[in-house]
Amino acid sequence: MSDRTNTQHVVPVNDVIAHDTSGEPCVCGPTTELVSGPDGDAYIVTHHSLDGREGAEYWRGVSERIIRGNLSAGSDGEDRPDE
Repeated sequence: MSDRTNTQHVVPVNDVIAHDTSGEPCVCGPTTELVSGPDGDAYIVTHHSLDGREGAEYWRGVSERIIRGNLSAGSDGEDRPDE
């Protein structure tokens, strides 16, 4: 990734590891997205936490929707907000 001059990293705060933003591969397996803007293209590298917070955030959102009563399962078994 060292040839990408306009690269911005989104890194979890207070994670269990120090994420590599030098252009070398990071152990978290970050996702990279090319974003076009008025000042040109940029790569956004989103690092993933290794402490499980994304899973906790997902399930917290599901439980809140269940409590509010606006969650149902779709025909493929995926959870969806009621329309």
